[in-house]
Amino acid sequence: MAFTKKTAFLLFLVLIFSFNLSTTFGQRRIDDKKAVPPQTNVEGLPEFLKLLVFSSKNIAEGDFEEAIVILKKAEKIHPNDPMLLEYFGLAYDGDRDQKTAFKYFLRAGHEFFKSGNIRKALRMVGWLNTIDSKSKRVIDFEKKVRAKQLELSKLEKAKKQ
Repeated sequence: MAFTKKTAFLLFLVLIFSFNLSTTFGQRRIDDKKAVPPQTNVEGLPEFLKLLVFSSKNIAEGDFEEAIVILKKAEKIHPNDPMLLEYFGLAYDGDRDQKTAFKYFLRAGHEFFKSGNIRKALRMVGWLNTIDSKSKRVIDFEKKVRAKQLELSKLEKAKKQ
């Protein structure tokens, strides 16, 4: 399997997230079919976060289909969570389903924007631009996010004065 720069970067991000939540621990199972790697310590995490951790490990390992199965379970708990939507985008992008990845990255971007997380909304703009930089929806969303970023920057400068 040949990796593009985008796919390599995606895997790097997922590994960073996974590393932050990992420590040496015994084998855990999310269902009867698939075992979670032994380095994953999910004790005490809510079910939704456990599913995100498991899916990120599958994405990092290139098992995009299994990641999507796990994400669908998480979607039943928090269907509009922006991180979940971003992970769906990453999994579908890795699985070469650009149309579905686009849909999830756009939804994630809007959810990050609504929550006030402009930095992550801009990250979704980046992913969207790699899929279809000429899309009117991407261009309009990027304008909206950049305008909010500029507004917040001006407020921050005014506070400093």
